[in-house]
Amino acid sequence: MLLVAQNAARRVLAHRSFVVDALPTVTAVFLAYNRQAQLRESLRRMRDESGYPAGLLDLVVVDNASTDDTVEMLEREYPDVTVVETGANLGAPGWNAGFRVARGEYVVILDDDAYLPTGALEAAVRAAREQDAGLVSFTVVSSEDERYRFNDQYITGLLSYWGCAALVSRAALDELGGYDPNIFIWGNELEFTMRLLDRGYTHLYLPDVAAVHMKEPVENPVWESRGVRHNCRHWGYVAGKLLRPRDAVLVASSLALWTVVEGVARDRTTLQGFLPVFGGFAAGLRNRAPMRPVVSSTYRRNFHTFGWPWRYWRTPADRWRAWRGEESVELQRDRPRVAWFDERRRFYPEGRASLRL
Repeated sequence: MLLVAQNAARRVLAHRSFVVDALPTVTAVFLAYNRQAQLRESLRRMRDESGYPAGLLDLVVVDNASTDDTVEMLEREYPDVTVVETGANLGAPGWNAGFRVARGEYVVILDDDAYLPTGALEAAVRAAREQDAGLVSFTVVSSEDERYRFNDQYITGLLSYWGCAALVSRAALDELGGYDPNIFIWGNELEFTMRLLDRGYTHLYLPDVAAVHMKEPVENPVWESRGVRHNCRHWGYVAGKLLRPRDAVLVASSLALWTVVEGVARDRTTLQGFLPVFGGFAAGLRNRAPMRPVVSSTYRRNFHTFGWPWRYWRTPADRWRAWRGEESVELQRDRPRVAWFDERRRFYPEGRASLRL
């Protein structure tokens, strides 16, 4: 009788171990627009080299009305891939069409020129399950120089993520409904993360998992002319839509002031963002869905783009030392920036970390 009981116990433990170790189904959803060659490479990497069990991974491509025969290439070379044609360039909200047909318990969001290297997807999925994370984000490196991290050029931390590669749970996608259709490109990740945290989900950051972005290193990927206009509009929109009234007004005011200060002091291109801030804010007010106070105040105080611009201003003593050649202007501007991030390591961690508000 004792032997029978021991064998039964072993079978129960073995079953539990199998359930814990069994990997869930995953759908990789790519958004494509006129990058046929990069998409071909990204699909090959995910299908043939990800290391994830083939029976548990399916691939979906949403084509945003490409004109470079992307759909024909997919039909010819990847007949097993599900293709969704939007009929128009919807920008980032085009991903939503792929989310609707995704069958996996988790969804990998990928640009057409991005992929996860071998073993990375399994590591991300296991971490997501262990931490019960609704969103998992990664380090993003350049395919031309993997020492170059896009995250270092625009720091997102746990309050946003680089949208070319991320993992989202099916439960979070079903509740949040994907990306806001009013944000064409840039800022969609911020808005999504804010709503995700507001609903009580966890954002897990895995810096040891490096997604590969097939772009060359750039000095500043956010602040070219078109980027300034888009980002300022969408930051204003997010403030008007999601923040509590006082936080919304303070953030919109800070964004507008920042475009002027930066435009006058450093780069006149930034002035192009002044009017879009107010246009976006007005659009956000028309779509009001304010978050919980704790989430709203957290973003106002800790999301670096929402902060008052004078936190980086140089003092008269700084200016005197720079004039005498004792310190560089860039060093003086960088010192308070580094200190600001150091005070907020909870939101901008250097290692693996998670956030739930």
